[in-house]
Amino acid sequence: MDTSMRSKFKVVKAVFLLVVVTGLFLNLLQVSKLKDVPSPNQSGRRAQIDPVSRSTIKYKPKGFAKRSMKHANVLVKAGDFVYSEAGWDSSPIVIESHKLVFFTVPKAGCTVWKQLFRRMMGFQDWKTQSSQDDSRQIPHNPKHNGLRYLHQYSLREANEIMTSPKYTRAIFVRDPKERFLSAFLDKALSNDGSHVQAKCCPGGDCVKEAQKFPGFIKLVLNGCSNPHWDSQSRRMEPKYWRHLDFVGHIDNAAADAKKLLQQIGAWDDFGKSGWGANGDKAVFESKATDVSHATWSKYKMWKHYTPELETIVENFFAADYTTPVLNLTRSRLY
Repeated sequence: MDTSMRSKFKVVKAVFLLVVVTGLFLNLLQVSKLKDVPSPNQSGRRAQIDPVSRSTIKYKPKGFAKRSMKHANVLVKAGDFVYSEAGWDSSPIVIESHKLVFFTVPKAGCTVWKQLFRRMMGFQDWKTQSSQDDSRQIPHNPKHNGLRYLHQYSLREANEIMTSPKYTRAIFVRDPKERFLSAFLDKALSNDGSHVQAKCCPGGDCVKEAQKFPGFIKLVLNGCSNPHWDSQSRRMEPKYWRHLDFVGHIDNAAADAKKLLQQIGAWDDFGKSGWGANGDKAVFESKATDVSHATWSKYKMWKHYTPELETIVENFFAADYTTPVLNLTRSRLY
């Protein structure tokens, strides 16, 4: 083989080796890249890789995180007591004009509050209080009182109302022992005990005993539940308490009501006057500031409670006294 042929052979050999080496290098590089690429999941999309832990995260469609966060922050849900028609006072009253949400509590001034709210909504007969025989039961019956309740709003609107800083969410509560006695006098002792019979013993066998205060206590302790004497701490699901902006007390009703109504801009037009027999009193003024009324209320407490009964009732309503937001103080008669 002459010299020129040998030179050509060496060139061809060198080119061949270069091609082979280049091919091997590119192949190794491709394999290295594929190791970092996850296999497709069932949706046909590549799973995302956490650059820190290298753990695989399932594919999430667009908007999923946003929807999940919204769901997690939802306060009012279908089935909640405050978003139901379980009772006349289950759902709070909403006064849109003054951005107020009010949780009424039976035997804690709720009649006056509902009269006030009907006045704020423009009802001319806002002072009306139906007799026991009137099926309309104004101002209490939601079907006839014309008031608007939280459950009448969509869930989206209800959540906005219950969380918006534009709204004031309020409740008035009462000393549990005084409230319990008031329920006994109004619902067991009066009207021949018809309320107790309807709610606790349809056959009427418990009425006679329930018309005595110790017997009424026994009836309730044995499980007769009713909004007029149920614990105020059960007025709403626990998650709602921290959303309250105002907690008033019936033993200071006139001053607390004035403070709340001034706060929402309703005092001058609806709370300052128009109340009392002659319409010359402020809301709650006719009774709450009457010394003789307060003395009479205290006398009724002493008349019906004994030290033993006082302890029993206090223990029964322990949750009312220990729920911080209610700010109810134990005050012993004996």
